[in-house]
Amino acid sequence: MKSIVSGQELMKSLYDEIEATDPEMLAPWEDTKSPVLGTVEDPFTRKVFSLSAFYRREAKRIQVDAEASGEELKLNDTYNLYKQKHETLHEIMWLLIRSQLGAWSCCVGVRKNWQVVNCDNEKENNLPDFLKRLLKD
Repeated sequence: MKSIVSGQELMKSLYDEIEATDPEMLAPWEDTKSPVLGTVEDPFTRKVFSLSAFYRREAKRIQVDAEASGEELKLNDTYNLYKQKHETLHEIMWLLIRSQLGAWSCCVGVRKNWQVVNCDNEKENNLPDFLKRLLKD
């Protein structure tokens, strides 16, 4: 398969796209009761977060439209591109956040006001009460 763009050109294009992103475009909105580890202060990291969220949203829109029309999603180039960009930016975002806070050994999440939290216990807390009781015993 012929390469349409070099790796360096692709990374430059992605970097330029990140730089042009409004970090508040799709900022985190979820409140938390989890322990706060720090705050995402770095504007570049905030932009990566927002751009990743943008591509996740756009891929979901395409997915919903494809399901409604019976289109085979795996053949939709735009969906696959957006999904890949979201996944790549998402991983870069976690690398940046973990590096900036030194948070390598716990589950981290980003919440309202760019708070980075330790979310090790959140999965347990989101369980219905009857399941919590079952798991307790």
